[in-house]
Amino acid sequence: MDVISEVNGQADSGQVAHDERDAQKGKYMTFKSGNEYYGLKIQYVSEIIQFQAITAIPETADYIKGLINLRGKIIPVIDISIRFKQEPVEYNDRTCIMVVNVQNTLVGLIIEKIAEVVTSATVVEPCAVFSAAATTNGMNRPMPNADRVLPR
Repeated sequence: MDVISEVNGQADSGQVAHDERDAQKGKYMTFKSGNEYYGLKIQYVSEIIQFQAITAIPETADYIKGLINLRGKIIPVIDISIRFKQEPVEYNDRTCIMVVNVQNTLVGLIIEKIAEVVTSATVVEPCAVFSAAATTNGMNRPMPNADRVLPR
């Protein structure tokens, strides 16, 4: 959970200093979904929180699980495994919600398991699961080998 603490520590400190932003360039937060690992540019990750109760929204897509209240902010939550058309996973103690900033909107992503932070040298292919208007710039499928995330 040290990766989670590192990201949350940066988010809690308010505005990340210019030097820290430079240090984040080319880094990706990787996570597991199904049998694959994915990466999201770390600059989009606001924080990672424990899984919590989600208020369902009627008549929405099946991957939209609902809303959470995070310190007074209402945030929509998406189940990544369902969005990526994988088998739904059973939530457990490793399941968390990665809060990301997408075009100045906070969105919670239900993540099966956080892997680690890697450099862009590890990233292999972009993932086009989200619409072009959403987050294709930041979401990547970094590893052809899902057994281990290996930074170069």
